[in-house]
Amino acid sequence: MATAYKINGFTIGGKAITSGMYLLEGTEYAPALAPRRAVIEVPNTHFSIPQWDDPLSQITVSLKIRIVDLTPEALASRWNTLMGLLGMGTNQPITLTRVRGTIEETADAQLVSMNTPDFSCPSNRADATIIFNIPGGAWRGAETTVTFFNSSSNTLANALASTVPIADSLLLLKGPATSLTVTDNTSTTSVFWGDGSSSVSSAQWLLIDPRYMRARLQSSEVWTFTTGTNVTGALEFRGNGPLTFTSRGSGSFGNRTGTFTVTTAGGNNGVQVRSRYAVV
Repeated sequence: MATAYKINGFTIGGKAITSGMYLLEGTEYAPALAPRRAVIEVPNTHFSIPQWDDPLSQITVSLKIRIVDLTPEALASRWNTLMGLLGMGTNQPITLTRVRGTIEETADAQLVSMNTPDFSCPSNRADATIIFNIPGGAWRGAETTVTFFNSSSNTLANALASTVPIADSLLLLKGPATSLTVTDNTSTTSVFWGDGSSSVSSAQWLLIDPRYMRARLQSSEVWTFTTGTNVTGALEFRGNGPLTFTSRGSGSFGNRTGTFTVTTAGGNNGVQVRSRYAVV
């Protein structure tokens, strides 16, 4: 498949007509980018003071779609199919998929607007431009889970494949342990668990969500926050904020670098990192 988009699994291609619909010139290959930037202007002082490590914002995606068929009745059916994909009146996530050959990346999206369709009665054709908002700010790859041990030079493949920070990874530590620190060496963001009195026994697992700063002590190897004991009180972020896995372009074409440090006190049975790569 060439470049295409899917709306809740319904494919709208860039070349071949799929179920009476196809993409037109004007569809975005990638979103416009406008990172949040902040500087401080100090009176009677030259230049400005930059505030680095600005967080990322949401992105938008614009699709220009043509709907065609042989009769007015069939065209109406095609139109209703498209409208039914947009989730109007529900404001529930729409699953968008960006297809680039064999590469498929997804994002949860909201409908922002759609223009009045450009309608051609003689040819039973209607063109519409649809704009979606992606609050998560990135297209996401497949989810993977990898185990890492105490080291200052761990590399996460999903981070190296990402062009923006991964902010929603999950960590699952196998006991025993009395504390855990995971630090991204590129962004110097970090998460720490341990209050001097809490611990993870050899029969327990510690589940951490750095994005929402929550932690649960589990009696089995599970990735849900609905079971176990709440131990969020022993959790804190350090450095430049909650942990994000980050990489940077370096040197030659396609080369990206980035490492992170794992430090486990009281054991070293490994911490699993569950993540999806993030690109724009």
